Amino acid sequence: MILPDLRISGRSYSKYSGMDNKQYALDKKHFETYPHAIDYQYNSRGFRDAEWPTELAELQQAVWCVGDSFTAGVGAPFAHTWPQILQQRLGCRTINVSLDGGSNNWIARRTRDI
Repeated sequence: MILPDLRISGRSYSKYSGMDNKQYALDKKHFETYPHAIDYQYNSRGFRDAEWPTELAELQQAVWCVGDSFTAGVGAPFAHTWPQILQQRLGCRTINVSLDGGSNNWIARRTRDI
């Protein structure tokens, strides 16, 4: 496995994240009637992304998106996250390395690791 330490353990599938739970929504009606399905599925490394390519050349040609909850797309359908929109517009693979609640320090360390 390429970059074997680049992973988040303990992730599981969930309908909501802790940040977009109906209990905490200011507009509960909007929350209930939001027209897009949102679920949080994570790849085998624990990131909200499809499985990453296993070939080094494919990973080197990809656009790496490293960030926090905005990059992870908390509160948005997977297809509406900015890394997915960028992938569609550029026509090349994006790799989403993000953590909801990720600090600037965490983002800088992941970028350095990559």
